[in-house]
Amino acid sequence: PRDDVTGCIARLAPCTLSSVTCPASWIRTRTSTKLIDAYFADQKIIAISTERLRREHVPLPKGPKPGYDGRLSGWLTEMLNYGPPDGPERAWPLILRLIDRGPDVNALGWVGAGEVEDLVNRSGAAFADRIIDEAAKSRRFRAALRHVWPNEDVPNSLQTLIRDSRAGDTK
Repeated sequence: PRDDVTGCIARLAPCTLSSVTCPASWIRTRTSTKLIDAYFADQKIIAISTERLRREHVPLPKGPKPGYDGRLSGWLTEMLNYGPPDGPERAWPLILRLIDRGPDVNALGWVGAGEVEDLVNRSGAAFADRIIDEAAKSRRFRAALRHVWPNEDVPNSLQTLIRDSRAGDTK
């Protein structure tokens, strides 16, 4: 189910996100919805800040921007890149939920260039069938895939899928 990880995240403090198993009672909480909303608010904060800094030719600051939450993206980064062996498996349902909830094409690009790209590059072989299946049925997932830059060791089937997603949505 897509909400297993979401519910788990909703009940945990940021410092313990990767160390707790998710009980079924945490699924579909209001807090998980708030974390997803905060994730997309973070995306807008970063986009606005980056655009302003680019226009002003100012280096990017080292610290977080005011109002930036970061808990959900931090947890996903840990699960996909540095976390336990089952981290990508735990992150997958949440990635799908983020794609389902993305408010616009820019948000889908954000998820694609971040979490989907990390999943493809770190665990593409293990998730190839699921990624291909999801892309076959979801226009939103294909929109996120357009923003993935695969590493050379990503399976050819995924590299072709990503290349085709950039060529346009034919389904």
